[in-house]
Amino acid sequence: MANTDTQQFKGVYVEDYFSGNEDRNKLYTETKDELNRSSSLLAKTMRANGIYAKSDMDYNNSFYRMKRIDPYYMVEGATEMLFFVKPDLNIVDSSGNLINFNYTYTDGSPNGSYDTMAANAGTANIPYFRWLKDAGYTDSVFKNLSYRASSCPFMRILTNRKSSNMDIPDIVADEMESAQNLYGTRIYYPKSSMKSDEDAEFSIEFEDTQFLEIYNLFKAYDMYRQFKWMGMIAPESKYTQYKILHDHMGIFKFLIDNDGETLLYWAYATGVYPKSISRSSLSEIQDKGSLRITVTFKLSGWFSDMEPNILAHFDHLVDTYTGRNIKEIPIWDDDIQAVDGSNIDAFYISRDPATPHSTSDSYKRYLIKGYSV
Repeated sequence: MANTDTQQFKGVYVEDYFSGNEDRNKLYTETKDELNRSSSLLAKTMRANGIYAKSDMDYNNSFYRMKRIDPYYMVEGATEMLFFVKPDLNIVDSSGNLINFNYTYTDGSPNGSYDTMAANAGTANIPYFRWLKDAGYTDSVFKNLSYRASSCPFMRILTNRKSSNMDIPDIVADEMESAQNLYGTRIYYPKSSMKSDEDAEFSIEFEDTQFLEIYNLFKAYDMYRQFKWMGMIAPESKYTQYKILHDHMGIFKFLIDNDGETLLYWAYATGVYPKSISRSSLSEIQDKGSLRITVTFKLSGWFSDMEPNILAHFDHLVDTYTGRNIKEIPIWDDDIQAVDGSNIDAFYISRDPATPHSTSDSYKRYLIKGYSV
């Protein structure tokens, strides 16, 4: 091969190629600088045609004269993640064995604080719970309903198989009406909006499996309440003594930006219990499509959002079973140059370490990151 051929790349000499790159880089830099100067003719022309630079989106310190599209800070969608905190139903003990009350409590007994308890009571004497135990539903049902029976405080199956979003209550202020004056008019005064955060209901849909794990989970939840109401099952004495609602649960709601880890919104529903279960979903199962179970939840406690203690509470619950002995799994896999879709053991909330680039995006944000234990 001739020496001149070694200096060519697709008909372009190497020296000319790199020289062209330098010219293009210089032109790019000059054009970028020209655009960033709001007083330049190029920037004015682009703004006249509805194209704005990021520095033009100064919505806190100036007024917009014309309507504009904001591609820099607009919310283009989000992914919802729900984390269901387990109740502590007295179905199984810490070893996963069904509870068996085969004796009678009396006043002053060292065994408990109940006046009477029927003999042969407890979940070990209820056929439905015995069947769940024998059929292998200990992990999917019992350990999800009994906080003490598993190290993880969350019901992972509900997080992974929920197929609809959780509706949240609007903020509505109560009003106080003044007396009418001489002309028949009155004044309304806003009071507190605290009632917006209580006495709410919302429904969540779950995609069940061929083993009906979701249905049996909530069915067992309801059966426990039935037999507790009839006196055949009782909570642990500490819950009665300290008036703790052991059969209520909590739900964390996170809205995550399209980058897969930036938190846009967070909330926590305290004191939630399933009110209704769509058993009618089993009336007829369609040939095509999955089986979906809809559960309506009642909020007997309190709904709160955007409070920093919610994030601290979430991380504390994760600490109870990881001990921070963890390794981060980045959401982006550099080896395949794509998103890492592998399973993880835990999520943690952390502060975004990125340095803000301008006044408009200088907010301190939180990230939800995946880890392996």
